Amino acid sequence: MKDKAREIAEQLRSADELRRFAEAQILTLLCDLADHYEVDYDQVLEVLAERRVVVGGIGTPAVSEFIGLELAGLLRCPPIVAASKLADALSLKHRHPRLYGAVQEGRIEAARACKAADLCRELPAEGADAVT
Repeated sequence: MKDKAREIAEQLRSADELRRFAEAQILTLLCDLADHYEVDYDQVLEVLAERRVVVGGIGTPAVSEFIGLELAGLLRCPPIVAASKLADALSLKHRHPRLYGAVQEGRIEAARACKAADLCRELPAEGADAVT
């Protein structure tokens, strides 16, 4: 029985490691998509012309206003949740690069890093990374 428990414990540890890796990868992909996403203006009515908006806070790049809707479909969640995930990812990458790096290296969980970044939301962009 001890061997079976040990085997299950190892599977659990391995699954948790995969989860952490996947969460880090999601943050990277959210930022990458935001960098490259744009709407083809030939297919959009003038009244619906794309605007660039800042969703991740001061110091983060402006992204397409339509990316939240696109992400909602990809992530199978409401647009507000998708926009929040994107804001967290962009905030980590651009306002807290050391914390973002720690997530990518597996030294901290994405959810904890996002929470820490959120607590620093009101800080100026220049000082945000130093706090975390």
